[in-house]
Order: sequence, then C-alpha cells, then structure tokens
Amino acid sequence: MKKIGIAEIKLTDAEIEAAVRVLKSGALRQGKQCEAFEREFAEKVGAKHAVTCANGSAALHLAYMALLEPGDEVLVPSFTFIATGSMVTAMGGKPVICDVDRETFLIDLQDAEHRITERTKAIAPVHLFGNPCDVDAVRAFAEKHNLKVIWDAAQAHGTRFKSKDIGGLDDVVTYSFYPSKNMFVGEGGMICTNDDEVAYKLRFLRTHGQTGKYYHTMLGYNYRMTDVEAAIGREQLKRLDAMLEVRRRNARMLNEGLAQIPGITPQRITEGGESSWHQYCV
Repeated sequence: MKKIGIAEIKLTDAEIEAAVRVLKSGALRQGKQCEAFEREFAEKVGAKHAVTCANGSAALHLAYMALLEPGDEVLVPSFTFIATGSMVTAMGGKPVICDVDRETFLIDLQDAEHRITERTKAIAPVHLFGNPCDVDAVRAFAEKHNLKVIWDAAQAHGTRFKSKDIGGLDDVVTYSFYPSKNMFVGEGGMICTNDDEVAYKLRFLRTHGQTGKYYHTMLGYNYRMTDVEAAIGREQLKRLDAMLEVRRRNARMLNEGLAQIPGITPQRITEGGESSWHQYCV
C-alpha cells in the first residue's frame, strides 16, 4: 500500500504561474500581493480585517501580543500543536492547560472553569482537525469571565458553525498555510479580526513595531509574508471550496464504512458545526 504523506502537496498550473510572475517582477517581499490576499481572504471568511504573517505560530504570537500583557494567563487545550501554548510563553504570559472532550477532542469548558484565576485574561480554543468548537458555548464562557478569545484555526480553513465561517469570529482568528494544511503556500499565516485597533497593532507588530521609517513605537518582529506565498494563496483561495468538498465526500465515505466496524469511533463533530476535515481521526 502506498504511503501518502500529510505534507505532500501539488500546486496547480495557475498557482505556479502566479508565483513565477512575482519572481519575474523582482518584488518578492511583502507587497501588493499580500495586500490583495488580505482583502480577498477577509471577504471569504466574513472578517473586517485579515493580516498576513510568516506562519501559524507567528499568527498566534502576534495575536497574543496585540491582546494581552506579560503575566496574563491563557486557557489552552491539552490536545493541540505546541504553538497554541508556547506562543503565550513567548509573549510573557502563562499557558494554563485544560482537558479536552474525549469525543470531539476540543477544549472542555467545564474543566477550564476550574482553572480560572484572577490573572486569567483569555482563552484559546482550537478547532482541532477542522472540527469547530461550540462557538456559542465559548462565547458565553468568555463573557462570563470577561476573557478575550483567540481562536486557533490553523487546521480550520473553511470550517463553519451554524452556517457561518469561523473566520469572522471575535476577538481574533489565526490560520496557518503550512504544507499539511487545507490551504498551503509553503509557509505563511493569517490573522482575522473585526477590531480596527487590533488590526492596526498587528500590522506594526509584524514589522518590528515600526510605524514610520526607522521609527519604532512598540516591540515587534519580522513576521512578514512574502508576495510569492501570497500570490499562491490568492489562486488557492479560488479553489478552497472545491478542495473542501473532496475532503467532506471522503469523510462521508469513511464514516459509512467504519460504522460497520465495532470498536472504531471517529471524532464527533460539534452539533451545528461543519468540519473542514483537515484530518480524519478515530
């Protein structure tokens, strides 16, 4: 049986041609392609702003920096990629690990309730493997405890909850474009928000906190995306729905087949949710 790697990708001719056009132009850094990708991605997911960056980990780091202060505690699930928690540490905060539901694999809000302290300022729910968190429940939890919400959607391009794309949620939503993801441009990340002030801050944080030439008003990093990656992303965004339909078709086929085998239980999809099926897990 042929082994298929999760990070094996195949770009279309249109995506390759888009990258070549940028290469021939000589303008490889963050520029017009990134600006266009931001506009088109924001429109696609229903967010007011989208901000490109270097990768999914950078997206989380920037989001935490824009919303939190050193010493703040952030509730994160125990089952996720390390960056969900490590980027909290990177900005000077403290990740507080919470259990996950054994069927959905998503953060357990009942367990999180017991981990709230006076220093808890945010929660970082992860739409793991493309399965959406219960958005209504997370919102209610966050409002009850006055928490910011940083949605980790690294694996959730095209995921929906109650027929709405999760990219338009408050406070911020972060994405990754690593080769193993549903959208892949090599590296790259995106941060979506509806908050003008947060978007303004994110754009400067990704460029060393620079608000003018050689004028830096905050500590930032070189977390920029290149126009080569953005050009690929713009073309790929056009076929995202078609790619997701293939994944959903395959998931339906697997669900039907595995239902006949005792002892095998696939990840339970959140009620009201539509998974992007980044991975099919049992």
